[in-house]
Amino acid sequence: MNIYEEKQKLIDEVVLDLSDLSELLGTPDESKKGKYGFVPGLNLETEKESIQEQIQNLKEGIFQVLFTGGFSSGKSTLLNALMRKCLLRTGINPETAVITKIIFNADEKVIVYKKETDEFGKKKYEEMTIEEFFEKYSLDEGEEIDYDLFNDVDYVRLQQSQDGIGGSMVQLVDSPGTGHTKADDNTARGFARKASAIVYIINSVQAFQEEENKYIKDHFVTSNAEPMKNLFFVVNRFDCVNASQRPNLKDRVRKELNEVFLKADGSFDEELFNKRVFYTNAYKAECARANIAIENEDGDMVVPNEKNSGVPELEQALGEFLVDESRDKDALVAYIPTITGVYKNAKNVTDKRYEKATQNLAQLEADATQLEEKIEEVNGILGGINDTTANTVKQIILAAKDAYNEYVKNVGNGWEKYFEQHPVGNVSITGVVLDKIRGKDSEKRFKPITDGIKGYLESQYTSLETNINDIINSELKKWEQSMKIYQLKLDSVPNVNLEEMLIRVAATKGINKVEHGETNIVQLILAIMGSDPELFVDGATGKDSMGDFILKLIKTNILDALKVFILDSLLGGWGLIVFVINKLIKTSKSKNANTMEILAGAKTATIDKLNENKQSFCNEIELNLSSALIKTVNVVCKDINANLAAVQEENKNIIELRKNETLNADEMKKQIDDNLKKMREIIESIARNVNYSGKIILD
Repeated sequence: MNIYEEKQKLIDEVVLDLSDLSELLGTPDESKKGKYGFVPGLNLETEKESIQEQIQNLKEGIFQVLFTGGFSSGKSTLLNALMRKCLLRTGINPETAVITKIIFNADEKVIVYKKETDEFGKKKYEEMTIEEFFEKYSLDEGEEIDYDLFNDVDYVRLQQSQDGIGGSMVQLVDSPGTGHTKADDNTARGFARKASAIVYIINSVQAFQEEENKYIKDHFVTSNAEPMKNLFFVVNRFDCVNASQRPNLKDRVRKELNEVFLKADGSFDEELFNKRVFYTNAYKAECARANIAIENEDGDMVVPNEKNSGVPELEQALGEFLVDESRDKDALVAYIPTITGVYKNAKNVTDKRYEKATQNLAQLEADATQLEEKIEEVNGILGGINDTTANTVKQIILAAKDAYNEYVKNVGNGWEKYFEQHPVGNVSITGVVLDKIRGKDSEKRFKPITDGIKGYLESQYTSLETNINDIINSELKKWEQSMKIYQLKLDSVPNVNLEEMLIRVAATKGINKVEHGETNIVQLILAIMGSDPELFVDGATGKDSMGDFILKLIKTNILDALKVFILDSLLGGWGLIVFVINKLIKTSKSKNANTMEILAGAKTATIDKLNENKQSFCNEIELNLSSALIKTVNVVCKDINANLAAVQEENKNIIELRKNETLNADEMKKQIDDNLKKMREIIESIARNVNYSGKIILD
């Protein structure tokens, strides 16, 4: 772990500085006067929460490593080896049915975050011990995962106190297996965009099957011939391959990953390939590190040595990559704009506070009365914003349902004509029966039919995708126009500086692109959607129109998921074809029933399944839209309300102090200036520590 020590020291120093910032923003504390030479505290709880969130993020690890791969690749075993603890269940384990974030140096517990959110747009969650988690989500050996158990789960956070790879600096993220059709590929893809490194695990015994090759090509082969700089491959269970066949496997790995490791000029990057591909025996390393005895070649029970398991070499390479100076800088400098925004926001608010403290009492009372009268008006407008957003989502769902019905209708109407023009060969049921009698795998016989049906559904899906794009585009253009009207209404409310409120919301969300003179609700919603780590949305710069941006979001985060949902839920595990074949075997009078009969049965089964899935299809769209659009609008409206309430409370306090003649504006000014001066010093110190080269504009 020595490779991380220097960086950990730096993180600890930054955390201490941020903790001081938190104290300066919070409730005034006389007991800390000796530490600072003045009483720290500006009564800015929202800003304090923002800094505390940054502290929590740093404590959870500035480096996030995503582990992915097919089921039975040894992903959980490798993670156990890296954690130095047999914590995750191996085999087909339930916790990898969803994203599992593993946090080190924390209280040992599991937090299950739900897809459902509360009234403030925050995810609901359930806390339990690690033992309770495994008891609740455990499976009997050999039992298939009940994915309905995870329908309401967004991701799982597993905290454990024992150091794993990188200690508290590195967060391990265990993703759903790529081989299961119900895995949330969009969520995994979102984590991949954020990840410092991605580790893809390949099972040596079943390497590079068709589905795996497709996944690697779709996710890791870039169009610009630039390799993904943060990608590692682990060829696991290498010891299970016959020694004489290992060179052949290595040659195949090089061949299959050739396109992944191309230089900008299109040539193969041998050096990068050698740095990023590892051959491992994760089980041996897991047992060695957890002090578990296993049977050796002589039949004796001994604790193995991790030497030659390949895991230490992977760990070293990951460490060298993660703590590279440029990566370290990239991970930490992102905090500078956030804390700078919080400082500027604190200065603006405290300037207003001092201005009020110097006003005469009559004017203060008049302003407070007017604000109180207008808050109800503002709340009405914010309620309209929320209602309009919810109605927009409702209209999209209704229209999408009609588009889906049309899709199902078209699938049925065009079925026979398509397969006349695209024959799929011949599959004899007699042959399938003989395969079953002989104990042979008959799935290969189905593949031409399965591929044919999938191709047909894909060809019909294009029109559904276009229709939903058009629906979303139309409804969101209406929504955008409504938001502009609401913006004008809010701007026209006397005694309420909406722009100031929005800038404050932006600052506490770590968004520094929202500046004076150009702030509006639509822009802020864009910025929050683009920066919220739970949404995994890229490109929120505020430069695109709302419709264009949301369409991009829907395209990447919804339609792609729906395509997988429609196609793979029908054909996953050969379920549909197996169902039809078995039915024909039982009911067919002709022993020579053939492909056309299978296709006819598959048509009925497909239409039935599509109709059955209609509500789930709509729920999928609603879930994504709700978690993105509705959630973000709720956050903005809630924070505007919170800021208005804070201003109202502050007015009341100043008036009360003025009436009691205990308000000393000069003392208030000195208290504010002392806190702000110290905040500046801390921010500049953090910037120096993390080698921030940008110009810090604090005034």
